[in-house]
Amino acid sequence: MMNLEWQGDGWMKQVFESRGLRLVCDRQSGAWSFYADDVLVLVNVYAEFDLDGTSVSAADFAVHTAEREENLVRFIHSGHLQFCGSLIQVFELSDVLLTEVFVCGKSVSTNRVAPLVLAEGGLGEWGNGALVRIPFDNDMWVEPSITSLAELGGTVVSYEVTAVFDEKTNAGMVVGSVEHDVWKTGIRVRARDGKIVGCSVFGGAADDGTRDNSPHGIVSGTEVKSPKIFVGRFPDWRDGLTMYAKANTDVVPAKRSVADVPFGYNSWGVLQDKVSFSDMIAVSDCIREHLQNIWTEDGAAVYVNINSFWDFIVHNDPAVFLSCNWSVDDALKAFVNHCHANGQKAGIYYTPFTAWHGDEDALKSSKMEGSDYTYYDAAMKKTDGSGLYGKLDSGYALDPTHPGTIARFEQKLRYFIDLGFEYVKLDFMTHGAVEGQHYDPDIVTGMQAYNAGMARIAAICEGKMFVNLSIAPLFPYQYADGRRISCDAFSSLDNTRHVLSYLTACFWEKELYPFPDPDHLVVWGKDGGVTDGEARCRVTSGILCGTSFLVGDDLSDMTDPAKQERIFGMLGNADIVSVAKLGRAFRPYAIKTGEQCADAYWCTVDDTLYFAAFSFGTEDAAVSYDLADLLPAGQDYDIRELWRGESVSLDGAVLTYTIPAGDAAVFRIAATDMVIGTAEENRNFLPVFLGAAAVLLGAAMVYRKVKKQ
Repeated sequence: MMNLEWQGDGWMKQVFESRGLRLVCDRQSGAWSFYADDVLVLVNVYAEFDLDGTSVSAADFAVHTAEREENLVRFIHSGHLQFCGSLIQVFELSDVLLTEVFVCGKSVSTNRVAPLVLAEGGLGEWGNGALVRIPFDNDMWVEPSITSLAELGGTVVSYEVTAVFDEKTNAGMVVGSVEHDVWKTGIRVRARDGKIVGCSVFGGAADDGTRDNSPHGIVSGTEVKSPKIFVGRFPDWRDGLTMYAKANTDVVPAKRSVADVPFGYNSWGVLQDKVSFSDMIAVSDCIREHLQNIWTEDGAAVYVNINSFWDFIVHNDPAVFLSCNWSVDDALKAFVNHCHANGQKAGIYYTPFTAWHGDEDALKSSKMEGSDYTYYDAAMKKTDGSGLYGKLDSGYALDPTHPGTIARFEQKLRYFIDLGFEYVKLDFMTHGAVEGQHYDPDIVTGMQAYNAGMARIAAICEGKMFVNLSIAPLFPYQYADGRRISCDAFSSLDNTRHVLSYLTACFWEKELYPFPDPDHLVVWGKDGGVTDGEARCRVTSGILCGTSFLVGDDLSDMTDPAKQERIFGMLGNADIVSVAKLGRAFRPYAIKTGEQCADAYWCTVDDTLYFAAFSFGTEDAAVSYDLADLLPAGQDYDIRELWRGESVSLDGAVLTYTIPAGDAAVFRIAATDMVIGTAEENRNFLPVFLGAAAVLLGAAMVYRKVKKQ
């Protein structure tokens, strides 16, 4: 539907409506506004792009026309005095607003295209509230944040997506890119006196947050397109972020992965650079003897993974080295075979886009595996050609399009596959997405290069290896089975809060990756200094993410009875394991702006509510949670706290419980007509149930026979 609105100088505003959405295009100014369910969401928004270092706005064009074809609206800007071309903004009116900009001309070159630029007051009702900031990647202990606008000052940037919401009602707006093939998308927000006074959503972000020290690559052609941007208003901003994630997978589906949540082990938790062949054999045996029966009760696979320093497994094991005279190849093959004999799958580690050389001379003197190129040949160069990108996280970035880089990772991945490995952790992936000069002349941006490299990796590993990303951009997502949601996390409460900061703001990552990874679950540590509470908190954070369940403790030495009790009791707790096996990402229950993370999370599966809560303070916390919005009214519930096996009661719809200081609790709340016992009780009940069923079936058959006679 289209209407015209009268202004003093004539019919200058065109109104397009569909499904409760309203788009208003101002044919005089070149601005547009957006309403959802009669609520003003954005007002006086302009598109713009950079041309030769100067910003060109839709307002700078003389002629503005709008036309509609079904659910698409084209807002066309032409007649610029200096730019011999046009700016076309396309809107799709569906359940949300999707918009993208095309810069058209005989020869267009730009490294910034912004579909949404607005000034003070442009956010409609969202001028106040809280802002959700999302990092580009998960490196250097960066975290998402949820900040009250009253506490926000200056300019901040969220990458790919952001949300603004009312702290009292949770109603909010979500804006973000649903395309990640060419541009890094930034959302730059300017705040003053507790209000947003400007916002720009643009393709072309390149700064410290994206790990770049060169400008974003320049995209050229007769038509340069921005990333497609999602804009929606929602009664709950968390629903909006979930819909945003699903909108991404409508454009590019998530990878199809294995059927079951990955359970197992990763050596970086405690063993780290001391990992050895004997250690890994002992770890495999320990899992088989003490944990595997719980982890694989549903037929799922178990992965035993060697992390970084796998090439030291012989060097770190003098007895094996001296007695067997093995090469690393021999030891890796023997390890894989041992895992297979134990009914397990073996995993390994690699950094495809990073060179770990001391300096540039070392790069020049070192040949890349599988080619005659040196590492210097393949190292990323700055955009202006003035030298190498340099080091990031102590490693040199490699160009994913360079034939030396490609030959190197193709050879290594096939080597792993030939040895029998079925899981690979790929680390320091952001190195492959930095801006600079690329070997392939058709690749001009970091995201284009990253996509090209990841597509090759995915093709090699498809059907052969589970691919888990570690330090990596959040987008694109379609090449991997999982991605570590945070930076390194071990056993401390600070580490647990770090993981939960991502679950609080990025719970929707589960829509993008089949198995988001909460990192190593360490419950004992190097010296046993981890408290019971810290251990429960860490494991609880691990079962909520949707998820991988990888133990990080040293399972090669289990002579300490206390260590045995802690590790086997917590990591083999059948009820806790059953929550991880749901493969669901829990949502934050309540958000407190300025806090690192929420302290409670929930998930509903069929008619059962799972609720997890943390006490991060120094004193026991008597907590109360009103679950009225999460539980159907008029129903009785059986509630069990899974760590302690306690029965708990509701007071109406209020859950009250005392959580010890620095500890956690996990509740399973089931309707009484489908009461669930402990995992052990269920296993004991199954034979009784089957026996009773057999008796009833036999009686029915006898009855039918007698009746027929």
